[in-house]
Amino acid sequence: MACKPQETVGIVAALALEAALLTKQIKELGLEAHVLVATKGPGPERAGDAARDLQDRGAKRLMSFGVAGGLDPAYPPGTLILASQVTNARANLLPTDQIWRNKLASACGQNLPLITAALTQSAGPVTSLKAKARLFADTHAAAVDMESYAIADLARQTDTPFLAVRAITDGARDAIPATAQAALMPDGTLDIGALLKSLMHHPGDIAALIKLAKNQRAATRALSDFARLALPVIGI
Repeated sequence: MACKPQETVGIVAALALEAALLTKQIKELGLEAHVLVATKGPGPERAGDAARDLQDRGAKRLMSFGVAGGLDPAYPPGTLILASQVTNARANLLPTDQIWRNKLASACGQNLPLITAALTQSAGPVTSLKAKARLFADTHAAAVDMESYAIADLARQTDTPFLAVRAITDGARDAIPATAQAALMPDGTLDIGALLKSLMHHPGDIAALIKLAKNQRAATRALSDFARLALPVIGI
């Protein structure tokens, strides 16, 4: 049974596929008035706009939710990160709300393992092993996304509690194949026509694509588990 949040929680999901994992559970739990979801696409500007819209709708807490690229080799695809802090390319550091983070982690218990670690921001997808290794060496962050820092910065400016929950999709040892990059659409889905066309020029990417799809399923399961187990207590 869901606990009605003490304050309205606003969750930003960059992709419609991510948002759908939340909205289904929110509806089943009857939390539509207490947990709000906004999605405007990937990238920091869209994430900031989505977060501002949530505040305009009454959100008193903000959360970043979705997938991330792995940087720390210790964390495989499917690992669920409850961010301790988020950083950007200028080495600015913004902590997440420790009280809220600890309460949520404690309430989820052993049924939902949450790794507390740092996230960092990039301007675009980090696709190569070299780029991932360099970013990990520079930041020591567990994973990278394009949205969390922008939401955290708005939360800082408006004195709003902030958390970020991210599931690793491509691990630190997983490069994103050129075929996937060519076929990726703004909403996070793949353009099948573009994918097949790209495969004609890069047939060696098939194995990497199969692995990427497997990793994506692991990340989606982790996010779905979070939606199922954490939403009932998300506003504690």
